[in-house]
Amino acid sequence: MDCAVKRSHRLVPAVAALAVSSAAGFSSLTNGPAAGAQVVVPAAATDYAVEAFGDPWDWSNVEDGGPVKDLLSAGIDSSRIENGELKFSVGGPSFWFFAQGGYADSTPTGRDVNLHPIDTSRFNRMVMRITSSQPLSAGLLWFGCTEGNDCVGGVPIDIKPGTHEYDLPLGAARLATRPWNGKIIAMRLDFAPSSPTNVAIDWIRLTNAAAGNVTQWAGPVPAITDPDITGGDDFATLTRGGDSWDFSQPTDYLRADNAAVRVADGQIHGVNSAPALNDPSVTLKVPVAFNGNDFHRMTVKWSFDGPFSLRDEPGGGMNARVVWRIAGTAPTPDGRDLQESRDVVMYPTEKEFTVDLKTNPASAVVDPRPGKAKIGWADQLIELVRFDPNEDPGARSWRVDSIKLAADDAGETGFTINLADANPAGGTTVDLFVDRDAAGYDGAPIATGVDLSSGGASVPWTAPAGAAGTYWVHMTVKRGPYSVRRYSSGPVQIGQASGSAAAYKFGPPVGGPASQIGIKDNGEPVGTPTAAGAPVAVGSVVTTTPAALALAGAPKVSPKAGAPKAGGPKAGAKPTKSKAGAPKAGAKSTKSKTTAKKKA
Repeated sequence: MDCAVKRSHRLVPAVAALAVSSAAGFSSLTNGPAAGAQVVVPAAATDYAVEAFGDPWDWSNVEDGGPVKDLLSAGIDSSRIENGELKFSVGGPSFWFFAQGGYADSTPTGRDVNLHPIDTSRFNRMVMRITSSQPLSAGLLWFGCTEGNDCVGGVPIDIKPGTHEYDLPLGAARLATRPWNGKIIAMRLDFAPSSPTNVAIDWIRLTNAAAGNVTQWAGPVPAITDPDITGGDDFATLTRGGDSWDFSQPTDYLRADNAAVRVADGQIHGVNSAPALNDPSVTLKVPVAFNGNDFHRMTVKWSFDGPFSLRDEPGGGMNARVVWRIAGTAPTPDGRDLQESRDVVMYPTEKEFTVDLKTNPASAVVDPRPGKAKIGWADQLIELVRFDPNEDPGARSWRVDSIKLAADDAGETGFTINLADANPAGGTTVDLFVDRDAAGYDGAPIATGVDLSSGGASVPWTAPAGAAGTYWVHMTVKRGPYSVRRYSSGPVQIGQASGSAAAYKFGPPVGGPASQIGIKDNGEPVGTPTAAGAPVAVGSVVTTTPAALALAGAPKVSPKAGAPKAGGPKAGAKPTKSKAGAPKAGAKSTKSKTTAKKKA
């Protein structure tokens, strides 16, 4: 955070410029397979949303999403989820990214398709059940890249009055030019109504040509719950005597700036306040410097009041950041000592997010705008961690329930793999595999025929001798005609001890006002800093000599000169956003997706 004005930058949808729809409408979709469609090996019935997100697009829960005004959508009104359907109205040319590719220069989280690219060799058929109040000209568009007309392709859809199912073979483009091939990173529906039209979407299935008669998903909804993206050992718990950053007491954070805060009900409650309303921050209690290669998975549980918007005006700025300082870097009043992450968009249907701060290259996690050195998190010794919950220049109210900074899941000789099914039924079996790259579903088998009929299972895995390293688990789940493949969302480190601070090496204790000082974005030091508690030795603590700072691949980094970041906005217009049209997020039910709503 270099200066207050830098907060005025704008996020741009990653594929915002690639529009092909028009008020003239779309040409008719003919029946039969599209010319040039890919030839794939026949497969049992599966579903992209189930495999990618562990949740079918059936609108039985708010996490399935929907158009929020100008949030990766435009021209769509009165969006809401009712009785297991997504309902909205369109009065002119409009669109909605139901498989969203996020915003340029932001950190992908949750259901961003950049984290789950669509494999067109496995998924080449779209089926959806839609109700419309009158004839509606529409189109299904797909995106394989973010720049250029050859990035986008699509097919038209002639939506009829009443309730109908639309079965779309995906192959050659009939809108724009890109065929359905390679990896797809976003999909959207475009509408060109002749007059105001009410629409209800019951379900969407992205499946394959061999799936037979396609209806609403009724198969397993499985997940590998351990190992997972949130990781294992928690830094705060290990180094603070079992006290996590759960905000059950004020000592969980060091200071809060540009916000009036209080701790109550196991949360830190904040309201943006002067002098820099658009830069509230919570600096966490970090008792000892740590290796960024060890602890790098940050999970934040949060909530906010008011509408969602990304505008640079009061009521906007709903993007967060992680800020850190590398040990050995002297604090500076202009903020050049701090590293700051790319934006994390606070999507209104996601009340928890996880970011992996260890990237390759290390600088990829850092805000890309020019102005100062971009070093990153990986391979560094970290001594200060700060969470900035939003960039709203108004008096936004927000809450943080907990922050977890974790290492990868780990085991010295093996690991217990935990499985779950949100739609359990008899006859469900699982085959488990491990590989080294989380790609290709080509791992070595470690268990077959595991019974998942009850909705949960644990499978102890003992790794072969001498097999230390990083492993990803993947599974194939079968039930009747259904077959689902999923990878674990995070890896497991074999050969790594876990469960105590002694399993890790740490840098010097962090203590004293100088090392914990906060920085205002206008470049002024923050008043009288809160003094840190007495330094504590945890695990294998090294000394503060320059040589010791080169711990486990975490070299000492001298601050590099660089001008403060430019205060002007990024090129490109950020979508205007106002009151969220999607329903308020709530706890997701684990009930069967097929019984949770009444069929039309």
